[in-house]
Amino acid sequence: MRRIIYSVILILIFSILTFADYRKIDPLFFAYIARDTIGERIDFIPFTSSKSIFFSDEKSVSGGFIHYDEVLKKNSFGEIEVIVKGSFSSASLYMTDMVSITDSIFTGFADYLDILQMSEDGAIKFIEMSKPMFQSADSGAYYTRISTMNSYGFTGKNVILGYIDDGFSPDEFCFYKDGESSFSSVWNQHYSRLPSPAGFSYGEELDSEDLKIYHIEDFTGHGTSILSLLSGRSGVEGIVNEATVIGVSCQPTMKGVMDGIKYIEKKGVMLNRPFAVILPMNHFWGTHDGRGLLEEAINFIFKGTAQKRGISVPAGNLGNMHLHAFSEIESFDTLSFPANNPIVISQCVKNYTLDIDVIITGNVYVRFILKDQSGVWKSSWIDIENTRYGYCENSLSYIGFGFNDSLSQLHVALQHENYSLLGIEFSSKEVLSSVECFVSQGGYFLESSVYPSMITGDYEKTIASPALASQAISSSAYVSRRTSGSNLVSPDTLFHILGWSGRAGNGFIKPDLYSPGKFVFAYGKGMWGDVSDDTVSSFQGTSYASAFTGAALIQLLQSDTFLDVSKLYSQLKNGADIVPVELSRENYSPSYGFLNVYNSLKSQTVGTQTNTVSVFSIGDSAVGIRLNDENNFIERIEKNSKSNSIIIKENHFAIDKKPDLGKNIYVLTIKDRFGNTKTSAESFFFESKNSNLPVLCFDITGRITEKKTFKQGVLFEKQGKKVKKIVKF
Repeated sequence: MRRIIYSVILILIFSILTFADYRKIDPLFFAYIARDTIGERIDFIPFTSSKSIFFSDEKSVSGGFIHYDEVLKKNSFGEIEVIVKGSFSSASLYMTDMVSITDSIFTGFADYLDILQMSEDGAIKFIEMSKPMFQSADSGAYYTRISTMNSYGFTGKNVILGYIDDGFSPDEFCFYKDGESSFSSVWNQHYSRLPSPAGFSYGEELDSEDLKIYHIEDFTGHGTSILSLLSGRSGVEGIVNEATVIGVSCQPTMKGVMDGIKYIEKKGVMLNRPFAVILPMNHFWGTHDGRGLLEEAINFIFKGTAQKRGISVPAGNLGNMHLHAFSEIESFDTLSFPANNPIVISQCVKNYTLDIDVIITGNVYVRFILKDQSGVWKSSWIDIENTRYGYCENSLSYIGFGFNDSLSQLHVALQHENYSLLGIEFSSKEVLSSVECFVSQGGYFLESSVYPSMITGDYEKTIASPALASQAISSSAYVSRRTSGSNLVSPDTLFHILGWSGRAGNGFIKPDLYSPGKFVFAYGKGMWGDVSDDTVSSFQGTSYASAFTGAALIQLLQSDTFLDVSKLYSQLKNGADIVPVELSRENYSPSYGFLNVYNSLKSQTVGTQTNTVSVFSIGDSAVGIRLNDENNFIERIEKNSKSNSIIIKENHFAIDKKPDLGKNIYVLTIKDRFGNTKTSAESFFFESKNSNLPVLCFDITGRITEKKTFKQGVLFEKQGKKVKKIVKF
């Protein structure tokens, strides 16, 4: 009977698939259900000369990989988590447990038939699968001046700290002092002991008293440690521990995260307070151009100005794994084997599904090559323009693929037993074609010394979502000289930066900032971190970088609750310590620099809209600042570096006779004729054209240094107009 029912379902799916608009459906969906929907089967052909294709000395996979759950997340009824863009009323005909994230983006559940039928509805724009997310881990610490802000009282008072992670334990003693904590409410998506939040149909909502009674488990310790860094009151001192915490212990999926962001937004609007969301999670799925529905939802929610807010995310990529490959396709040979066509070879993590997203420019053929315990196999060439979904399989392995030509995206999923290698070979049908491949989960790219290979993968950095959202402010981490045995309050003065070649579409430059990310001390719990003492552990990861940047957002919102998102982010970037303009940011660091929230605070311009300030260079040795307003005058001017060389003339003109090469920040105190004081911060890049100046050396922040060597650091040596970078370890 079951077989009959299953056959009927398959027939229904196949009949609907004939009419389904596959351009509206995530290609991941077809890669996983190609076999079930009677997609075209591509037979495997045994290939015996394995040494001519793959390594003969395969290396066993060790630990260090993030655990991924089943990709197509389902509820107890077998319905799939989906994210849909389109009309609410139309989507409600096909989805259950819907949550409206924006005016046109909704999360919920739908089964296979509903997904296919939904794609035929003209009011539905796109259907995306809810994909797994993970706690971001990378490498990288620096002195951010957050502690300076703390000394001035900027500890988050009257600002909401929205926090989202896969598990944290609000009942831990580190969050309490005299029985009180900063928590207002927590949505725990993992359990249902108490009622769900209003507007949501799963999980439980706990207030500050409930949190003392109902335990929320944090198996890794990741979420608890980051939150203790921000909100700790005992054992560790949180850097913004007076901020009101609204937390989400979320399901580690895109849907869980999107619902969590919406929950925090609703609470923030209800309390009528500015809020910042710290989201130390990430994923690698999709086209890596910032156009996914998660990124679109973030852009919509955080672009408005009615409720002042910001969101901080990490730009991590699991350290230096080989997750990215790119190639131009020039070969047209689809007959011989092996040929000279570009190929990527991926090693699978044992017993894990391997997922790869391929972004295609032009028209290409694809061929799969598989090595598993049963041997080496190849498929025939597949014209994906004509075969948009299909599969290959043998007794141990299954390869499913789906292609969405509106996105120019191919998704390949390998499900296998034990150990496998997957090769994807490409051949072009036209002169100008290219492919860009991203490992979404379960493996990494390998280099083959005997077979033409695209790329070994990125030892530099492959950026991840949601760091590509234009309305998110993203952080990468960098390494300090501090060790886990150092004094906790010692400043990090010498450091080196990790290689980065963050790629992003549509001209987005990420990460925005570099922040502390290695040897960060916080409350220790679970498997995460290296124990320092009974309470404190040493942690690392871009998760922690996003926490420091998020804390800076909270401090700036406390200083001015009327900041909108663009002004908030602009201040953080304007205040960042950056390398001199002479050093060419394009060739070095695609970011705005290193977080310095105190400089960001000083960069606020208050009440100077009617004052025109001009900053300009004078010859080869001075910078002039002019105030073009007869009703106001300059009372005092300060510089970001200590200098007694600034002179005020006639109350409207000031001159700095000894500007620093690189970035100079001038803070002007301006008074009007009624004695009202205003401030303005102006920055100016100064580069002397005098070739007779002595050799100047810069550290990585752009500060001049007299030393020619570092125990650990990056040194820039300027000789005339040329700059030479010297890396010392």
